[in-house]
Amino acid sequence: MRVFHRCIVAGANLPTSAELTAKAFKPLLSATPTPERAQVLKRLAKALGANSDAPPQPSALAKALGACGALGSVAECLQNSPGQESAARCTYFAARTDIHAARVLADGAASTLLLPLLTAPDDGLQQWAAAALAPVLAGDPFRASKSVIEAGGVFTVVALLSSSSSDVRSHALAALISLCSAIVGDAWPKSGCGSEEAKRLLERLVDGAIDAGICRSISPLLQLRSDARVATAALEAISALSYASKSFRYVLRRDI
Repeated sequence: MRVFHRCIVAGANLPTSAELTAKAFKPLLSATPTPERAQVLKRLAKALGANSDAPPQPSALAKALGACGALGSVAECLQNSPGQESAARCTYFAARTDIHAARVLADGAASTLLLPLLTAPDDGLQQWAAAALAPVLAGDPFRASKSVIEAGGVFTVVALLSSSSSDVRSHALAALISLCSAIVGDAWPKSGCGSEEAKRLLERLVDGAIDAGICRSISPLLQLRSDARVATAALEAISALSYASKSFRYVLRRDI
């Protein structure tokens, strides 16, 4: 197995068995931060994202990585360089293609570990961290969203709406929609009174977004004729927040 580990670092072809590949990667991912570990993360990101241009399909490798515990190590790799961008890419591809992998990453606190990377000076790292946030939130919507809100992540996500990158803006909008959707169902269910904890959390989310200047940041995005994807996501985010809060509707009318 040690020889196989060296082969992975050297760039040899990976085995066809997802389970064997995942087990081979696991000890390499749990090693101390080194250029070699960064290379391993890069290889894993390439394997997970092999069909990234196609619509998301269930990934046997992502599932195997989650089952053997390797994804927990991937989440830990978000904390240290070198290799943080590749770790963010692994997080994105794994969570996007397998809900079980997304749950493992959420359990590993990947949602909050991604937050410091959203303000990284490296454009690639920032973009992949922003891309990974919404898929990870889907792994454990309420708990992961609660962690992000309590960590002050709403301010950071809203700040990304002013990014010069349309991809980063789009990912930030997706994260806002995910945060709102994760909580509003528990706060205002179709029947019953709803959770008081969820109501307080929703209020904190909306207040944090308003304080971060979301209404001023999001309104220009609605007029982006050159990027219908961002404009559509902005409208969806406004709809989600408007449904969730009267105070947001008031501030939106005032600021637009």
